Amino acid sequence: GITLSDATNEVREFVKMTGIPVVSTMMGLGVIPTDDDMFYGMIGSHGRRCANIMMNRSDLIIAMGTRLGDRTVANTEGLEKANKLVHIDIDPAEIGKNIQPYIPVVGDIKDVTEQLIKTIGKTKVNADWKKEVDDLRIETEPPVRNEDNGFVNPRYFLQRLSEITNSDVYLTTEVGQNQL
Repeated sequence: GITLSDATNEVREFVKMTGIPVVSTMMGLGVIPTDDDMFYGMIGSHGRRCANIMMNRSDLIIAMGTRLGDRTVANTEGLEKANKLVHIDIDPAEIGKNIQPYIPVVGDIKDVTEQLIKTIGKTKVNADWKKEVDDLRIETEPPVRNEDNGFVNPRYFLQRLSEITNSDVYLTTEVGQNQL
């Protein structure tokens, strides 16, 4: 939804102003660069452990342009009870479809984010929460294994390929489990 609304710059500005840690759905990857200190990974069944734990521990979730489907959020009931969900989407049929929001917002994400920036101003997220999620990221980060064990380590292979090509190459695959 953020990409379709051409709201990437506004969302990045909002994150920078507020210091709100960000997780993403698969379709939202790239809105916040993966090497940005505020990005904690993709949520869902194929997501990062850190991102999923963060989502469950958050007291406020601002969901922008996502339907929060079953591959994104497994325990919808838990989120409805434990978190305050602000669900922003241009399609009113998507809001509350899978999880009942605390605050539903129907609107174009670009417009809504611009209004949030004006309204919220320089309000910052709690520093204790930022430290907690930074510690969680370190604690849950799987180690990169680069030892020669007779098999190709895909993560290490892609890391080395990226270094060798200076990230100036495009690779494609067929659509299978490997896309995740």
